[in-house]
Parts: sequence; C-alpha cells; structure tokens
Amino acid sequence: MYSGRPVPAIAELISNAWDADAKKVEVKLPLDESWSASNPNQIIEVSDDGNGMTWEMVREAYLDVGRDRREAEKTDRSPGGRLLQGRKGVGKLAGFGIADIVELQTVHKDPDPKLKKRVLIWFRLSLSTLRKRKKVLHQWS
Repeated sequence: MYSGRPVPAIAELISNAWDADAKKVEVKLPLDESWSASNPNQIIEVSDDGNGMTWEMVREAYLDVGRDRREAEKTDRSPGGRLLQGRKGVGKLAGFGIADIVELQTVHKDPDPKLKKRVLIWFRLSLSTLRKRKKVLHQWS
C-alpha cells in the first residue's frame, strides 16, 4: 500500500499521532540524498507527544494487525475527543512500505500501576525477519 512511497507512509504515521491526541509531531527526514529503502543509513523519524501505550496496549492493539479500533473500543473518538483518522488497522505498518526496520518507542501518559512510574517501551520490528518467520510457520502447519 505504501511501497516506495515515503509521503503517504509518513502521513499515515502522523495520522496515528493525531489518533493518540498528539499536540506536537516532529518529522526528521534525510534530505541530503535521494530516498532508498535499501539504504540502512537513511532514517526517517516521526515523534509526537501523544498519549503513548502501555505494554498491554502494544500487545493487544498495536501488534494486532487489522484490529478494528472502533469496534473494539466502541467509539470513533480518541480519549481526548478527536475523530479517529485510522480506518483499517494497518497504518502501523506504513513504515514497512519504505523501510525494512521499524523501531517504536512509547511512554504511556500515566505511570505504570505496579512500578509507580512512567515506563519506556522500546522495540524493533524487521520486515525481512517477519517474512522469514512466516515461511517457517507455514512449513510447520
């Protein structure tokens, strides 16, 4: 859907920030050379001050591809009252249209109830590794 098309992929990531009630979004782009998804030195960074996610939100919502947020949460509004932009639960994959590695860092707005402080969740997803994993799973099924 976003293969080789940085502008719509970045727009989708900004839309995700909107849905997280971000008031500020910052986009850093490598503008000194032509874009190539195969160049590991080119990094696009989208950061925002949205609500963030808990580990449970990451597991149960973010990593659930195709999840219908409106159906699951019974609302078409963000926690801050914004009309949600996301439609099909695939916007989180937009980065894979222009990169093999997608790295996510998130800190939920509220402290973790057990730790009594805000927690950084940081992980990387590799499209090439996920594709290899899919092949292995199909061999065993």
